[in-house]
Amino acid sequence: MLQANYFTVRCFAAVLISAFGGLFFAYYIKKKLTETSAGLHLDIPGIAERTLITLFTFIGGPYLWFIPLVILMKGAVLMFGLSGLAGLLSREEPSLAYQRVKLKSSLAVDLILSPAIAVLIGILFRSY
Repeated sequence: MLQANYFTVRCFAAVLISAFGGLFFAYYIKKKLTETSAGLHLDIPGIAERTLITLFTFIGGPYLWFIPLVILMKGAVLMFGLSGLAGLLSREEPSLAYQRVKLKSSLAVDLILSPAIAVLIGILFRSY
């Protein structure tokens, strides 16, 4: 009974640190790499992604195969959300081309950094 409670507490702590602590860590890394000054906002797809990836890493076994699926789903959500801006960014003005590059770099950081944080935290808490 005590062992099951310990496992549950470790799993819960890993998810909280990954989902919400990763939010701040990813924000500051992205801010540094893309040099944007946008404010911190609650990134619901990122929180859901880090939560699922941390759980799958923590549980292990065949659930590890779901991690790429979660990353692809978040990429689809981000691309679908950015597709509404495609009409605005299709004009050929220098400032809009710069914004398009900034959106792509932000998307790349989101798809690489966020899963890396979640996997590392899942591995740390699983091995502890």
